[in-house]
Amino acid sequence: MGDPARLSDYQAESGCLSIIVLGASGDLAKKKTFPALFHLHRQRFIESHDVHIFGYARTKMSDDDLRDRLRE
Repeated sequence: MGDPARLSDYQAESGCLSIIVLGASGDLAKKKTFPALFHLHRQRFIESHDVHIFGYARTKMSDDDLRDRLRE
């Protein structure tokens, strides 16, 4: 572990974080990626006003269609 004096110099990052999920309509994103992001949000590691999540997929679907698929 590090020197305690150096740990006190730690400052939390500020600003905006953008996360791009490739294959957002796929099975891996539905079962692993989006639940992991939601878990981080629930534990307050990522705040909704500081993070923007973008999904990219070859499957053509609207934002609402993707949200409905993830809620299933």
